Amino acid sequence: MATKTRSRRRKRLVDQSFSEVLTRVGRDLSRTILTTAPDAREGLGEGIHQQRVAVRRLRSLIRCCEPVLRTDEIALLAEDLSWLGSALGASRDVDVLDSHLRSAIDALGDDDRRDVSAHVEAHLRQLSDSADAQLAAVFASDRYAALEMRLETLDLGALVAEDSDGCVEKVANRLIHRSWRRLARSVDRMSYESDIAEWHRVRTKAKKLRYVVDVFVPIYGKDYERLGRRLATVTDELGEQRDSYACALALRDIADDVDPHLAFELGKVAAAQDARVQTGMAAFAGIWTKVRIARRAVGF
Repeated sequence: MATKTRSRRRKRLVDQSFSEVLTRVGRDLSRTILTTAPDAREGLGEGIHQQRVAVRRLRSLIRCCEPVLRTDEIALLAEDLSWLGSALGASRDVDVLDSHLRSAIDALGDDDRRDVSAHVEAHLRQLSDSADAQLAAVFASDRYAALEMRLETLDLGALVAEDSDGCVEKVANRLIHRSWRRLARSVDRMSYESDIAEWHRVRTKAKKLRYVVDVFVPIYGKDYERLGRRLATVTDELGEQRDSYACALALRDIADDVDPHLAFELGKVAAAQDARVQTGMAAFAGIWTKVRIARRAVGF
């Protein structure tokens, strides 16, 4: 029964034009951004997370579809989504860093952990206050109010150029292939000597492609679903690298404000986080090989 339901859903989607599917997906994501806004305004972690993901998905969809959109009409929306996403990201990153720092200092002895905990709390509080102030300013701004108004009436399908619309399978496949090429070129340029910013750019491109692949999974089926899972492994692994790197930086910042003994102990913990980053880089080649295999099965 489930297989028949999926088959009917796929046929219904395939029978639609690309612009029709884009309209539906855009409206769904816009609705999520708007309905999660009250919780995000209140600083609730889950609300911030859900709105941030929806913002990223919509922004990724727009970026992927730029070649077939009237870009002069979509550019401002893409910029505003990036602006909102940055503020949401700063707040969410503090929560992630909190978890990593507390886990990292568990490696210290009881006395050292107790002594350093107050410094960790102060460091996190400073970051949190800054992120909260930034997010509050965003939500209180005229720019955000204007963004909400655009999202309430968003119709992405209406922005598809007439000469670019057509069968959703063909148009989407061409756009996804383009995003894949951009990601693959970035990965080909990577090496163990690449800095964390370059690795993060790869993660960002992989996440964008993953979000767009997820949108069209109902049309293309299990091979695309498998590719989405492989891309999720990439983004998760690179996310862990970035979090470990941020944790190591924070530990070294905290070490500047403690006595030499604690500074030395924190240095060792930071070094362990650095090692986690290097381990992740070494493991990446195997993860990427599985992504390439999944991509070949998709057929582009």
